Amino acid sequence: TEIMARLANLVGHQNVEIALTALRICFNLSFDPHGRTVFISQTPLLARTTAACQQASLKSVALKVLYMLSMEEGQRAAIANSGQAVVSIALQLCSRRSDSTVDAESAGLCINLAADEACAHLLVKGEGFGKLMMKGLQQKDVLLMKILRHCASHAAVRHRLILTMNSVSGEQDGWLLKLIEHASCSTEQPEVTVEALGILSALDGDKEVAWSELLESGLLEILHRLMMVGLTDDDVLLECVLIVGSLARHPDCAKLLSDSKIPKLLAELIPAKQADVDLTIQLIFTARCLIAQPISRSEILESTDVVGSVLQMLHEIPDHTDDAVFQAMREQGEDFLDDVLGAESDGKTREIEWAPSIRAYRFEKQNGDWCRHLTSGSSSSSPGRHGMKLSPQTSPEMGNRNLLAPSWQDASSLMDACLGSSRHG
Repeated sequence: TEIMARLANLVGHQNVEIALTALRICFNLSFDPHGRTVFISQTPLLARTTAACQQASLKSVALKVLYMLSMEEGQRAAIANSGQAVVSIALQLCSRRSDSTVDAESAGLCINLAADEACAHLLVKGEGFGKLMMKGLQQKDVLLMKILRHCASHAAVRHRLILTMNSVSGEQDGWLLKLIEHASCSTEQPEVTVEALGILSALDGDKEVAWSELLESGLLEILHRLMMVGLTDDDVLLECVLIVGSLARHPDCAKLLSDSKIPKLLAELIPAKQADVDLTIQLIFTARCLIAQPISRSEILESTDVVGSVLQMLHEIPDHTDDAVFQAMREQGEDFLDDVLGAESDGKTREIEWAPSIRAYRFEKQNGDWCRHLTSGSSSSSPGRHGMKLSPQTSPEMGNRNLLAPSWQDASSLMDACLGSSRHG
C-alpha cells in the first residue's frame, strides 16, 4: 500500500517523464481488482490522475487509468463521493472534439460513470451534456448513445434527463423521435438500432414521455417489423420486447398494442426463442403485462395461442432439475398461468377458457408417473407428451381460426379409474 501511495504521488511530479512512468505503472497495477480498490480508497491517485488529464502529454494514459478505476460498481460510487472533478473532466474531454468523431477513451470513461446513478446525475447536470447527447443522436455516434442509455436506466435521473434533452432538441420529444428514426435502420447500422431501442427501453415507460404519441409516430410499426420471427437479431428483438413490456403498463398504450400485431407476434416468438432463456422469460413477462390490463387482456387470451405456447414450454422443462435456467423459466411460466387463471376468474373472458388446460397440466405435473401408467395402454386416443394432447379450442366469434391448447384427455376419468382400482383391490 505504501508503494502504491508513493506511485500515486509521483503521478503529480513536475517532471513529465517521471509522471508518465508512474502513470504507466499505475495502469498496469490497475488490472488487479484489489489494486484498484487500494488506489481508490488509500491513495491520492484519483485526484492526481484527474489533474494529469489536463496535460496533453499525460492525458491518454491518465484516461486509461481512470477508465480502469471506474470499472466496478463500488469504485464508481467512490468516484461520485469524491466530488464532480472526475465526471466534469470526462465530460469536458468527451465534448472537446470539434469534428464528427468522439474521443473513444473519454467516451469509455463516461460510459463507465453513467452506469452509476450518482455519477449519472452529475453527468446529466453537467455543462454541455444535453448538447453532446444531441450531437451523438444526430451523428449516430454509438458511444455517445451508450452514455445516454446508461443515464436513462436510472429512475432517479430520468426526470432531469428528459428535461435536459427536451430543452436542447428544439421540440417536445424531438430527441425521442430521432431515436425512432434511428431504430428503423436495422439493416444498414444494426449497432445504432440496438442503442436507439436500448435508450427507449431504458426509459422504462416513464410517465413524462408521451408514449402513445410515439407509438403512433412510427414506433409501433417498427416494433411490428423487428419482432417478426427470424428477421431480427436477438439483441434487437430483446430491446423491442422490453419496450412492449414497459408500455403495456400504460392503459392507453396497452390498447394500441392489443389492437396491433404484437399479441400474435408474442405467441409466435415464445416457442421460436426457447433456446434463449433471457428472451423467453422477457417474452412471457411482457405477455403478463398485457394480461394485467383489462383493455388488452381479452386479445391475449382469446385471439392468440400465447397460453398454449407457455404450456408447451413448461411441458418441455424436465420435471426434476436443479438447473437455475430451467427454474427461472418455470417460475415465470407458472406466474403467467396464475395470471391467466386470475384473469379468467373475473368472468370477462369466456370465449375460450384456459383454466381446464392449466389445471390438467398442473395435475399431470403433480401426478406424472400415475398418469403415464394409466394412459400407457390406451388405444382409443393418441396422447402427446406425458399423456397430454394438443386439441383445438375455438369460438364462433373467431371464425375458422383454431388455437392449439394443451388439454387433458380425460383427467376426471383417470382419477375415477384410479379410485375404482383402489376400491376393487
